[in-house]
Amino acid sequence: MQPITKPQIQAIKATCSRKKIESADMALSYSNNRTNHVSELTKDEAKQLLTALIGEKESFNAKQIMVRKILSMAHEMRWELDEQRHNKSNKIDMERVNNWMNKYSYLHKPLDRYKADELPALVTQFSKYHESIIKSI
Repeated sequence: MQPITKPQIQAIKATCSRKKIESADMALSYSNNRTNHVSELTKDEAKQLLTALIGEKESFNAKQIMVRKILSMAHEMRWELDEQRHNKSNKIDMERVNNWMNKYSYLHKPLDRYKADELPALVTQFSKYHESIIKSI
């Protein structure tokens, strides 16, 4: 059993707050009365709770947000198509992004193949890489 991730904790607490639901009650319910602390849920319990709270549509939106965050960081690192730079369109060079993903990302697969529950770790990894590149400029 894997422990809950920090992004899962944040998502559960934010969603419960927005919907005016007690997160302790939800934790108790989804842990089969094992704990009333969200931070003590397992990763799978948290995933089930989030699915119930936000549903598939919002889960898809969360995936889009995380993918956009990665693409935004790629843009800041100037991973853009050369011909677009002059037109100020600044389209991201997805081949370069996917080459990096295949070689360095923790699951070694293209960005569009990541599932929503795999993306938080990827965003963290890419953020660290992005930070190291920005510091070196």
